[in-house]
Amino acid sequence: MAKSIRTFVAVYASQKLNANIARLIERFANKSNDLNWVLQDNLHLPLNFVGDVPDQEIPELLRDITDTVRDFEPFELTLSGLDGFPNLAKPRNLWIGAEQGGDEMETISKSVGQLLRDWNFGKSRFTFEPQMTIARLKRGCECSEELSQLIYRFRNHDAGSCHVDKVVVCSSTFEGGRPQYAPMATIRLEG
Repeated sequence: MAKSIRTFVAVYASQKLNANIARLIERFANKSNDLNWVLQDNLHLPLNFVGDVPDQEIPELLRDITDTVRDFEPFELTLSGLDGFPNLAKPRNLWIGAEQGGDEMETISKSVGQLLRDWNFGKSRFTFEPQMTIARLKRGCECSEELSQLIYRFRNHDAGSCHVDKVVVCSSTFEGGRPQYAPMATIRLEG
């Protein structure tokens, strides 16, 4: 039986920017056990969710994504603000938005999305949003009033900026109760 690999396309911020976000997460993490906080190594901005790809198709798909992405220009990314979905009062997840770089990521996402439709992938409910998820509410839990107030105080948080010159195609597995992401291809933006 053929194995499939759960796959997504993303932008990873610099280690320095991710360290800034990890420090923010530490501030919140001890205020609530009702959220699953994203580990620093897993912080990313998703461009496209591909889905389960048969492993024998991965090499060709990676070549096609590389051909689609590499001609884009590198860009500056600034992450700021803290918000929740569907709202800050009762969030199911918490995220930091891209103040700068969102338009560039959306353009790349649309191009990759067209490629995925040609491949008959990417038909999930994924909608591109220029943001980085930092936590997800555990099933059956609610955000405490104390945590909600702390989140609200940081709604204008400036996480920092970095230069983005690559896009990463990752595999996603679930191990030890947490998602694990591994790069399958790192594509330099050469435009």
